[in-house]
Amino acid sequence: MSINLVTLKNVLLQNDDQFLTDFLQFHEIKFKSHEKNSFISFVDFIFSKYPQQATPILEGFILGYEIERIGKEFDLLKVCSETILNIEIKSNSTPERILKQQLTNYYYLNPLKENLFIYTY
Repeated sequence: MSINLVTLKNVLLQNDDQFLTDFLQFHEIKFKSHEKNSFISFVDFIFSKYPQQATPILEGFILGYEIERIGKEFDLLKVCSETILNIEIKSNSTPERILKQQLTNYYYLNPLKENLFIYTY
């Protein structure tokens, strides 16, 4: 199920653990709590760079999508008619680990669409 990332940010800012749990379960979202601050920062970053277009840009994301057979999980995916956008949210990592993850994500996502964009924030 896809959602607008602004909605999730607003739920996170309420600091109500039960409401967050209910929201995530209702929307069938897997969210890593240790990436909360990085996620909020990412949404704020998009608003600062694209104030007029931020809401539509942040609409339609699938959070925590997992290919169960191989255990591969993607933090944020947005699938459009000709494009896939994959954004990985990191609270801390090394450049080597980020590159390895991006290459792995490319391997799995590239056959699906001609235009693939993979970012790490």
